[in-house]
Amino acid sequence: MAPTPELLHQFHDQLMESQYWSEDRLRDYQHEQLEHLLVHARANSPFYTSRLDAVFRPDGSIDFARWRDIPILKRADLAANFDAMLASNVPPHHGVARDFSTSGSSGKPITVRANGIATLASRAAEYRAFEWHGMDYTRTMGIIGGDPGVAMWPEGRRLGPWGPPWAYGTTVGRRVEISLFDTYPHMVEFFKRMEAEYLLAGPTMAHVLGLEAERLGVDLRFDKILVYGSAPTDAGREVYRRVFGAGLLPRYSSMEANGIAHTCPTGDHYHIHSEVILVEVLDAAGNPCGPGETGKVVVTPFLSTHMPLIRYELGDLATVGGRCSCGRSLPELQEIAGRISHIFRFPDGSATYRRLTKEWRRDLKAGMWQIAQVAPLRIELRYVPLDWNSIGDEEGVVAFMHTLYPADCEIVVKRVHEIRLTAAGKLIEYVNEVDA
Repeated sequence: MAPTPELLHQFHDQLMESQYWSEDRLRDYQHEQLEHLLVHARANSPFYTSRLDAVFRPDGSIDFARWRDIPILKRADLAANFDAMLASNVPPHHGVARDFSTSGSSGKPITVRANGIATLASRAAEYRAFEWHGMDYTRTMGIIGGDPGVAMWPEGRRLGPWGPPWAYGTTVGRRVEISLFDTYPHMVEFFKRMEAEYLLAGPTMAHVLGLEAERLGVDLRFDKILVYGSAPTDAGREVYRRVFGAGLLPRYSSMEANGIAHTCPTGDHYHIHSEVILVEVLDAAGNPCGPGETGKVVVTPFLSTHMPLIRYELGDLATVGGRCSCGRSLPELQEIAGRISHIFRFPDGSATYRRLTKEWRRDLKAGMWQIAQVAPLRIELRYVPLDWNSIGDEEGVVAFMHTLYPADCEIVVKRVHEIRLTAAGKLIEYVNEVDA
């Protein structure tokens, strides 16, 4: 049995109500979902047969006071225990399972098995976020995506409606897609010709598209940019506004956990879809971070029943937010700060993920940039000048960077014509090439 459109609608309606639940009611709901998942995983997944013992009382009930006694699940655990993590028995209404592989842009690729109901829950949460931001389902959604040889210029690919089946009927609104393997001039021409009003793309793809439209002198405008995967950079945000005149709707997601959070319409912070997933932000000692503190992101999707992911470390760093003025009780992430694997580590045992501000990017007159640790005490500042005939304040930026890193750390500036993207089309602004 596959999850139905009716179930999608019901879950969406529940989410529209539950976003205003009290914190106590939301926590109780999460505990109920977690209890179902823990009992299911222990009974059906060999990997979890004894791994969850700490939280089970003798009578079979769950002691959530011992939640953090469950070991953190790492990427290496998924790679080494794929078969053992699969559940032997899954409720029929949870849908057909499909395998997905990560891009490997931040480590070795891994494969996870997801089910239909988890995807449905993520879609319902996304539709809720669309309503937060006043998305109009009758408009044309432009997409950069697709496999090699598919959706190539000039035809691209025309798809059906992108909104929920119950909104505005099922025949309005459309998606037009061009392959990410095509050229940027082709993408600019395609979206202009298709009169796309929204753009769905990775943040770096959207950034480069804007720079190319500007270089070509094409007036390409979007009402809103929907980005996914990595967080948009300050430079990217500025291009979206300057070139496209577009608002921004980032989604925090991963291949393993699906949709996690969307930004609130009142600001750049994210609201976690806490009815779908438990998100923990933990410090180095494994304790919860408080507002304003940055730590590693650990997730537990409630409906990943084919391959339970219990306390899975995504590899991301996030900063915890406070209470939002919008009235929703959904927990807040102030920002997605980066990847754990990109933390710079030094011979004296110190480590840092200190970042440069957009003011320094402005003073440097940089388009894209990348900060790379290339040796234990050597950091390269690579950047693409906005104007090769007018170089910015390199000395000032280097002087500031010396305040972020050990005193004996060498900082080298390299002007480049392009910054290499990952295989998935992502720009990694801070990269540790020593530990890679």
